[in-house]
This record gives sequence, C-alpha cells and structure tokens, in this order.
Amino acid sequence: MAKLWIGQPNYSSWSLRGWLACKIAGLEADIRWVRFDQDDWHAEVPSNATVPVLALDDATVWDSAALIEVLAERHPGAPFWPADPGLRAHARSIVAEMHSGFVPLRMACPMNIRARTTDFPLSDAVFANIARIQDLLETALINSGGPFLYGPEFGAADAFYAPVLYRLRTYAPVAQCALADYSERVMAHPWLVEWEAMAADDPAFARSDALLNNGAVE
Repeated sequence: MAKLWIGQPNYSSWSLRGWLACKIAGLEADIRWVRFDQDDWHAEVPSNATVPVLALDDATVWDSAALIEVLAERHPGAPFWPADPGLRAHARSIVAEMHSGFVPLRMACPMNIRARTTDFPLSDAVFANIARIQDLLETALINSGGPFLYGPEFGAADAFYAPVLYRLRTYAPVAQCALADYSERVMAHPWLVEWEAMAADDPAFARSDALLNNGAVE
C-alpha cells in the first residue's frame, strides 16, 4: 500500500493539497502523521524532509505539484484536469501560480482552519493577492460553468485553492464573501468535511497560533 506523510491538518496547507490529490486519484494510502511541535519531525519524513511525501511501490514523490502530476499520469481516468484544452491550460496556469506565487498572503496568513479573526491587519500586498485569487477563481467558474472550478468534478485546481478558502475564512471573511457560493461547495465536499474533522482534533501548534494575536481572535 502507498504511504503518505502529511503534517498537522489544522495548519499544513501543502499536506491538504497532497491528501486531496490522493482522494482525486482514488488512491488508498497509509497516512503517516508528523507533528510540527516536535523538533525531530523532519527525521520521520523520507526524501527531502518536507510534507507531503507519497511513497509508491516504485517511486517516492514529494512536493504537491509533482504529486498531482504523478497521480494524474498513473490514474488517467481521475478528474485532475479538464478535458477541454483551453480550460486545461487555464487550470494548469492557476495551479502553477498558486504553487509559486502569493507570497505576501502565505507569509501573513498561514492556514489555521480552527481559528476565526475579526479585523486582522492585512497589508496592501495581501489584499492584492486576494483580489488576484478572486479574479482567477471567478474566471474559472464562469468559463467552465462550475460548480467546481473546471466543471462538475473536484479537480487539481480545487485542491490547490481549497487551503486559500480556509485562509480567507480565518483572516478575511469579507473577501471570502465574493466567492461565498464556491467556498461553501468546496467546504461541504465530503473530503473537506473529513479534513476539517481531523483538523478539529489536531494538537495545537503554539508558534502558528501566536500569529493570530495581532488580530482579535474569536
């Protein structure tokens, strides 16, 4: 059986993306958890000591983007990418942009699914990231007709942007309202319901939770 190393569900956005990739592929994996508050957690993870890492019978894959590509190759019937060439090009582009961009949002607003804030201070650069994300997702939904970003099935782009929806819910609920219908569909998906249940039981990671002290935590 495949093995998947992931970090703490409440905090690890890249782990969520890798875990969702396995769900899209229909791949059963033995989940290996690591806790970020343990100094030696890197020693538990193969390869380059980041999460997620997927160990298959004949290969070890790290980095969420690589994991999606490998699983899409090995499970060609899985709905990672839309069939339409134009939509597929757009989907690959926005996934790549998420993988390499939006640094201000990542740095200022790490994923914390359980948390809710009011009036959290956000910079102009973060607001610019949020506006760009809203534009990308709204364009995808209009072009595909929804209900997910590129059609009727949850795909790679939905997996890559799901953690952003959690970030918006925590730090910028007003911004999330512009994508409210799509956000509700994603968070109501059985896979995300399952992940949130795991996040609810996740041990606290004090260093990440402390970042919320800049805002009013509910």
